[in-house]
Amino acid sequence: MLLSLMMDKYKDSNNNMIPMVEHFNSVLQACNSMPRSGRNYSALKVAISLFQELQDFPFAKPNEQTFHKMFQVCSDHTEEEEKRDILAGKVFRSVCRQGLLMETLLDDFRDLASPGLREKLLGEYWPLLSLPSEWRCKIIGRDETKKNLEK
Repeated sequence: MLLSLMMDKYKDSNNNMIPMVEHFNSVLQACNSMPRSGRNYSALKVAISLFQELQDFPFAKPNEQTFHKMFQVCSDHTEEEEKRDILAGKVFRSVCRQGLLMETLLDDFRDLASPGLREKLLGEYWPLLSLPSEWRCKIIGRDETKKNLEK
């Protein structure tokens, strides 16, 4: 896999081979594109491992597309509600820590998580404008989005 090669070269101090978030996102998309019949455990396993690696990577961090793709992979490749909730919760908390929670990602989370998990993590925070500002502090154009939502 090309991303693995890039990571290995980077770890060997080849700074010309630094993987970018787009490379990680492409692999996540490939995981999501794998056949869904019988739910593909290997696609989910690769996606989770890659997502964790990206979060720890010094030169790239997950972006909105990363989180969207992770929610998709979890939804499409996890049958058990309990396991889906565990994954949905981890991705949601990561979105919030990164300050990138936006309406589309909130919709992804709501579609994936059980009602109990939604209540547990969102609780009193509804609608989007009432969410803690640190959960969405790094959204580009946040002020314009807020004005549009208030209309």
